[in-house]
Amino acid sequence: MTRVSNYAQYLLNQTYNRNTQARMKEANLQLASGKVAQRYDQLGAASFKLLSVETSYSRSQQFIRNIDRASGRMDIMESTVSTIVDRAVYLLSQLSSALSSNNADYVALKEMGDGFMQEVAGLLNVNHEGRYLFAGSRADQPPVDLTAYDPTAGLPGGFAPDTSYYQGDHVLATVRADEDFELTYGMAADEPAFEQLMRALAYVKWAGDPAVPTADRDAVLQEAFDLTNQAIDGLSALRSRIGAQSSVLDSARSSHDSYLTYSENTIAGIEDADPAEAITRLTNEQVQLQASYMALSRLSSMSLLDFLK
Repeated sequence: MTRVSNYAQYLLNQTYNRNTQARMKEANLQLASGKVAQRYDQLGAASFKLLSVETSYSRSQQFIRNIDRASGRMDIMESTVSTIVDRAVYLLSQLSSALSSNNADYVALKEMGDGFMQEVAGLLNVNHEGRYLFAGSRADQPPVDLTAYDPTAGLPGGFAPDTSYYQGDHVLATVRADEDFELTYGMAADEPAFEQLMRALAYVKWAGDPAVPTADRDAVLQEAFDLTNQAIDGLSALRSRIGAQSSVLDSARSSHDSYLTYSENTIAGIEDADPAEAITRLTNEQVQLQASYMALSRLSSMSLLDFLK
């Protein structure tokens, strides 16, 4: 029975008990979740800093995703150009052989020109994740179509550039790599180096026709040789360009990686609980609660005689 004499003390103990139980619950939650608080408003002034860092962290993650997507495309483009360079170097060696000591009759010019042209077209029509990488912004359709491509109309004397095989546009892809940094990257299939190689292959195919006079054939093969030389130089420059763009993106990604590490440490410092501290606090609260219950029990059992004593 709670008497008037000890009622106020009883209420005070009950309040202390509830507060202690609340603190025990909080310590238990910290141990279970590993977090200091379950809501931002429980963090006080630190909540604003936590929200700010988490927002910046999410933005950096998105920039990294952008960079990784662009880097993946550029890796494929670099590999494609590298393969085309290999073909061009081989073509150059074959043309050099054909132009030496009247060996053209022993080189399958028509088959080589046609086969290599189809292969280069296939390489430039590479598709990655639903995008044709060498088509500019018209990435939903193959950039190279050889159906109506014929730059040989003016031969043997007319050697004019011809990009009629190209079906894309000249709007290159961009990547947002940071808050204030956007990089334009890649290339289209009508780059001069690609056009030179495609035309050289068309010339080789034309020169392989047995009806072509030897003098005309040799003149066209010489032009194809010169074009291939130019194409190899241009393709090497394209590879260097891709390498430079990749290096810029790698640097941006490295900066974001460093910021993510900093952010993770900052966020952990704000919201992660110290298990040892939480256990110590929980133990102390349990001891305090037990003592409070004992005091409350004594108060409940006191008689008037005990009070008067």
